[in-house]
Amino acid sequence: MRRFIGAALVLCLAACDEASGPTESTSGGKKTYRFAMVPKMRNNPVFNYAKIAAEHRAKELGNVEILWRGPEKGDPIEQAQIVEQLVSLKVDGISISCNEAEPLHEPINKAVAAGIPVICFDSDSPKSKRKYIYGTDDIKAGEILAKEVARLIGGKGEIAILSGFSGADNLNRRIKGAEEYLAKSHPDIKVVNKVYCNDDIAKAIDDIKAYMQVKPGLAAWLMVGGWPLFGTNALDGVDPAKTKVVAFDALPQEWQYLENGKCAALVTQDLWGWGEKSVDILIALSEKKEWAGADSAGLIAAPNEVLTKETLPEYKGRWKSWFGE
Repeated sequence: MRRFIGAALVLCLAACDEASGPTESTSGGKKTYRFAMVPKMRNNPVFNYAKIAAEHRAKELGNVEILWRGPEKGDPIEQAQIVEQLVSLKVDGISISCNEAEPLHEPINKAVAAGIPVICFDSDSPKSKRKYIYGTDDIKAGEILAKEVARLIGGKGEIAILSGFSGADNLNRRIKGAEEYLAKSHPDIKVVNKVYCNDDIAKAIDDIKAYMQVKPGLAAWLMVGGWPLFGTNALDGVDPAKTKVVAFDALPQEWQYLENGKCAALVTQDLWGWGEKSVDILIALSEKKEWAGADSAGLIAAPNEVLTKETLPEYKGRWKSWFGE
């Protein structure tokens, strides 16, 4: 059973990162690796759970240090600059969730050219030279979201899609998966708007309230991320008898919306794996080993499941075994 680590190992790329080269010290005869994880932003709660998992795995192995560095808000340019800083620090590996694919293309390639293994988690830069991405098969995830929406609204009606950054590869693939499924299987469901909240919780809440005033008869919201549900009173403008909500992610902050009936379903993703698998894959690459199970595009697919009010209690038990809350 995975244990919660109460005292998180917090390492930053500031004064504590004075070393100019890769770590060469050993722990129990093993090389000590210094791996950097770069989330889209520091104030999005999904990434904090990946951090816990990565630090847990590092402590478990005993020869890994985690450097956690990301922009305060979802700024792809700042994130690119962070990767370039990590290259100059000569870390042993980088795992990154890309705000937008293109701005990270060149920094990732610079890291690889410098001999630093790079993988993505959650959100990809597919045209870069990163080796793998560990995360959701986003086309399939979009289809899962769309199937739930179609089931809940009886296969017809007008819906809106909520997304984060317009250039985020993972979110765009979820949208693509949803739209392709609906066009093929439910032509009477029409996507009448796509709303982009830039991964901002407050903006997502405001955007939903504003659009519901314009479109009070909306049949459903299909949310490819859970941004508004990380806040309080996020769905006050939504009548669940008229408008169904299906959202990605299933964090504790979101559970209240299943329990009060405002949200009909959540789709989970492997937040623990973002951290744990990042460490394990980077060790393998550092040792010049391939990772079994990746597809031709480098995707190492993580599991997803549909969570409802009825299945929430069992899921809460599993969550506690991972994160202790």
